[in-house]
Amino acid sequence: MNKTLRVFVLISTLYLLGVNLLAAQSSEKVPLEDALQLIETAYHIKFSFADEDIGGKSISLPDMTTMSKDEMVYWLQFTTNLTFEVLSERYISIYKSNSTITNNVEALSEVLIFHYLAPGIAKNTDGSVTVNPSSLGILPGLIEPDALQTIQAVPGITSTEEKISNINVRGGAHDQNLFLYEGVKMYQTGHFFGLISGFNPYLIDEVTVYKNVSSSQFSEGISSVIDISLKDNIQGTNQSGAGFNFVAADAFSNFKISKNTRLMVSGRRSLTDFAYTPTYSQYSSRIFQDSDFSNNPSYTSIDSDEQFYFYDASLKVMHDFSDDDQVSANLLLMDNSLSYAEEGSDGRSSGSLRSGLEQRTVLASIDYEKSLSSQWNVRTQAFASKYALEATNVDVINDQRLLQENSVTEYGLKLDANYIVSKKMRTKYGYHFTETSVENLTDVNRPDFRNFTRDVLRLHSLYGEVHYTSKNQKIKLKTGGRGTYYEKFDNIRLEPFANFQWQADEVFSVDISAETKSQTTSQIIDLQDDFLGIEKRRWVIADELDNPIVRAKKLSAGAGFSRKKLNITIEGYIKEVNGITTRGQGFQNQFEFTKAVGDYNVKGVDVLLQKEWKGVTTWLGYSYARNKYDFNELLPPIFPNNLDISHSFNAALTYKRKGLQVGLGARYNTGKPFTAPLVSTPVIDGEITFETPNSSRLPDYFKLDFSTTYVFEISEKMRGSMGISIWNILNRENIINTYYVLIDGTPVIVENKALDLTPNLSLRLYF
Repeated sequence: MNKTLRVFVLISTLYLLGVNLLAAQSSEKVPLEDALQLIETAYHIKFSFADEDIGGKSISLPDMTTMSKDEMVYWLQFTTNLTFEVLSERYISIYKSNSTITNNVEALSEVLIFHYLAPGIAKNTDGSVTVNPSSLGILPGLIEPDALQTIQAVPGITSTEEKISNINVRGGAHDQNLFLYEGVKMYQTGHFFGLISGFNPYLIDEVTVYKNVSSSQFSEGISSVIDISLKDNIQGTNQSGAGFNFVAADAFSNFKISKNTRLMVSGRRSLTDFAYTPTYSQYSSRIFQDSDFSNNPSYTSIDSDEQFYFYDASLKVMHDFSDDDQVSANLLLMDNSLSYAEEGSDGRSSGSLRSGLEQRTVLASIDYEKSLSSQWNVRTQAFASKYALEATNVDVINDQRLLQENSVTEYGLKLDANYIVSKKMRTKYGYHFTETSVENLTDVNRPDFRNFTRDVLRLHSLYGEVHYTSKNQKIKLKTGGRGTYYEKFDNIRLEPFANFQWQADEVFSVDISAETKSQTTSQIIDLQDDFLGIEKRRWVIADELDNPIVRAKKLSAGAGFSRKKLNITIEGYIKEVNGITTRGQGFQNQFEFTKAVGDYNVKGVDVLLQKEWKGVTTWLGYSYARNKYDFNELLPPIFPNNLDISHSFNAALTYKRKGLQVGLGARYNTGKPFTAPLVSTPVIDGEITFETPNSSRLPDYFKLDFSTTYVFEISEKMRGSMGISIWNILNRENIINTYYVLIDGTPVIVENKALDLTPNLSLRLYF
């Protein structure tokens, strides 16, 4: 590691000497009307305006290949001193404002803070956060625009296990987040069994995170909605790229195949089965440390014939029939595969058999969108997806084989419409149908045992909402609701929501939001060694008996201050969730094999302070929360939640100068709870006797991350980038989970550790 650090410091020093090169922007001014036409073509949007409002104005167009649609609209508003009101995804109205627009970004109709944490991240007026990977600035510890890692910098969002497959939003479990890929729910989100995002960032247009309230068009996701949308601009520029890091190599291409047709493809493949890098070594130690792959009986050993790899591939094709209607089709494949040989001998016999685990997702959708007029827009989507998790676990000595499978098959139809009533009011409504089928299989050959279950649930939903903006744009109100009919239970549930935002002046804002929500799919753990102990959680569907429909009520209120690139936000919230099960909490104490239904409630505050000046951005995020269970059937009924993190801090300092970016950041949080054995009588009748549940705490968590990237020009049509990162640069040992097992009649502590010092390097080409 010392050698790695020396190389890292050397390269970083070269970076900091000021090597930089970016293409210069054109300074030639063009009439605003002509510029708007070019922007309409580039971003597939339409502006409406009065000629007298834009007449006589000229601007110098920036490089549109490096700016997102939202960034371009913001830049236009800032440059022209006109008001740009976003009416829908495609239509934007331009008119003169009654007051002069200043550098404050609050004047933009949908964006409250434009550079939230880093360039490419915006906080919207409804409290949601949007990440644009193509323009994302550097974040400490990251050298590529991983959106699911990025959102963990937002106060209130973290991962207690440092995994993409376990993102916790305001004290909620990972399965309480709704992940959407082009509008389709995802049941798998990561590679390397949760350490790496499963989505290629170079084709993603935006990732929007709703942790307060979300639109009523989104079902499920009682803790948050994470909406991933790909680029959808047919008339944009062509771009391709390829690169690699110490874990995987990938390539993508986004190009027009005809005047009105565009194709986007991407592929990524791990290097893990033929290149043993420092990053792979650390990732392996982290993910497999508590698995059957690492923890085998004394008579069993893992052969060197280990094979692990992952890949993903995506495709999107779009076609414009006219300026007013577009069709698109999507395909996504994701796969993680691990296999290894187990050899064993008990003195009488020996043998070798293979164990393995495979996790994969296949998703397909087709969308049709049509603008019926400047006021009406409709969209139809049909989709199908399948998620499957399969594991084979062998016992060499006893010639026993355990087969486990968990799969989710889902398909559906969505009909959505947007109607612009006036400049001050627009509406959104639609109908959604979804059929979800969940299968679970456990099969043992000795003794012969087989258990297979299949549950199906069909949902019919109607939703509607109204968006109101006052004439001076100081007040914004979104309200509406969703009604869902559950065929299996023959009942209807109504879920209203409301979001109010008041822009008191150019620097101060207030927002209040409330919603009720429910979800029908969740994850449980049957046994801690399920699926080789790597992916312990299996999806189940609500049956209103052992697995109720999970319901939530949420209320939040916040205030924001923004002046001269100083942003301060504070949000308080209350969340109450009903219908959770003990099997879904991952207990490793006296409740590990208990089946009970209960609730949890969270009360907390999220705070963010951020300042920008001359290429430097710094921020400090803080979250305080109290998260408690309430299980009436347990004793005691009320005790701390497994995800109860009382205090959490996230701080960073980033610097950008032309092609060079450097980031240094720290994360600290108090330890989560665990249950220790009784000191006086740790074992009774061959079982561990525990203290009051979750009455002990892990040591505090702290890590320091560093990353740097540099973009350079190779030719007029090609540029390159390289990056270096070090995760946990101080190599601090962090314990992220603790539990006890009984060995020879004595409780033995088992500790799961977070990543040690983990270097990574990336090289990329864009052309």
